[in-house]
Amino acid sequence: MQIIDTACRFVQRHAVWFWAAALFIGLAFQELAHLIRPVVFPLAVMTMMMTMTRVDWMDVLVFARRPGLWLTIGLMTMVIAPIGIWGLLQIIGVSGAPATGIVLVAAAPPLLSSLTYSIFLGLEGALAVTVSVPLNLISPLVLPFLLIEILGLDLTLSLETLTWRLALMIGLSFGGAWVIRRLKPAISRASHAHYTESAMVLFMTTFGIGVMDGVVAVIAAEPLKVFTFALIAVGINAGLQLFGIVVTWRLGRKIALTSGLVVGCRNVMLVIGAVATTAEPDLMLYLVVSQLPLYVFPALQRPVCRWLLRET
Repeated sequence: MQIIDTACRFVQRHAVWFWAAALFIGLAFQELAHLIRPVVFPLAVMTMMMTMTRVDWMDVLVFARRPGLWLTIGLMTMVIAPIGIWGLLQIIGVSGAPATGIVLVAAAPPLLSSLTYSIFLGLEGALAVTVSVPLNLISPLVLPFLLIEILGLDLTLSLETLTWRLALMIGLSFGGAWVIRRLKPAISRASHAHYTESAMVLFMTTFGIGVMDGVVAVIAAEPLKVFTFALIAVGINAGLQLFGIVVTWRLGRKIALTSGLVVGCRNVMLVIGAVATTAEPDLMLYLVVSQLPLYVFPALQRPVCRWLLRET
């Protein structure tokens, strides 16, 4: 038991490095990535499920009493960002699968793991949860309607099919977390955080390895396309984070950095799980590459966040 406890604490402390290593392990060991690829859907569900077991609803209530704050962040995330980016792509004339992927990521709900990201970065985890949980819950209703009916994107999926797939993933992850907390109430306590957080880190790391299946062959065949997609994904994530930070900066650095994290880091694994079986190759490639900042940025942001928060 002591060995397991020590191992879990090690994974918890070094989570950002596990995430950063995941994509590179997937690229280096393509046979391993190919082996994991068929189970990326349950891995996505398990990652979200483990995250939800860590939610402290009393802390969430503190920010829930500030509707102006979380509604502002929610509107930036689910409305302003996708419509603004879609409009920009229309102006500059970008279309096809890459444009669909860019808007799809911009319209995705915040990363549920933003709670864990916030903890590791020293930010407001309760605020991240206050925004990300309801937006993920309503995403099966809002996301398909926004993408298919309003923006007219061609996802090769009907409104009903996309809604059902998103609802299944959200239902399994939230329902599973509720069952776990009912059967094992102690799991939500701070003293057990290293168990749930290490499990979430390992699930997310394994997911990151699995989505790299076949990417090496694409890099070899079309290196410029992969590099361009990666550059766009990094730029959009950084741009959205900066947007969230600037809008809420007057509320304090900790809240502003948390807002940026929520607005910039999206639940792409939810989108991948929903469209993976029907997405055309370029769309799937962009969705996979868009994972890059989610896995690499935390390691880069940690010292920056510490410096900015130390200055307050």
